[in-house]
Amino acid sequence: MGSMNIFDVNYIKNKFNINYFIETGTGIGNSLKYVLEETKENKFDEYISIEISKTLYEKCLSIKEKYNNYNIKLINSNSPEGLSEILSVIPIDKNIFFWLDAHFPDADHNNASYTSIKDKNIRIPLEEEIKIIKENRKNCKDYFIIDDLRIYEDGNFEGGNWKDRVHYGGDGIQFIHDAFSDTHEITKLFNHEGYIVLIPK
Repeated sequence: MGSMNIFDVNYIKNKFNINYFIETGTGIGNSLKYVLEETKENKFDEYISIEISKTLYEKCLSIKEKYNNYNIKLINSNSPEGLSEILSVIPIDKNIFFWLDAHFPDADHNNASYTSIKDKNIRIPLEEEIKIIKENRKNCKDYFIIDDLRIYEDGNFEGGNWKDRVHYGGDGIQFIHDAFSDTHEITKLFNHEGYIVLIPK
């Protein structure tokens, strides 16, 4: 589990002229709250967060109440379905800051096992998320930070490699290169459990 607080949200927002913030995997709302606080003087048009767990979703409704002067949309859904819903209505000429962190729903906060969800596209949904985003956002200048690179490959991670990666995780990030190498610079960071950053060219 990573943290948004190592990233300068305002710098990214301004440099890349970003209008929307979309998060998959709200969890207990730490990343969403960080982004809200960081942008209180320079708000996104809308803050959208998708969480599959009804329990966590309901807990995070208090964030929407607290930050009622922001345009916040919380969605109780798996991330592929949530993204399909929201991307169909966001104007194609508006840029999005994506924070993708929906791996292993309920494992971090409700002690669910890594195999509690059988569908791989929901359990580790990144590849499906990327597919849906690419289908809806062809050639867009969106900015991405993707958490938990060590689910997909080994590396010199601050949090160490994940010993169960081969059994439970993914097999590399070629699907990200296939989708975005023409339009984005693809960078790996090894802080925490690793991040993939996609910067529009």
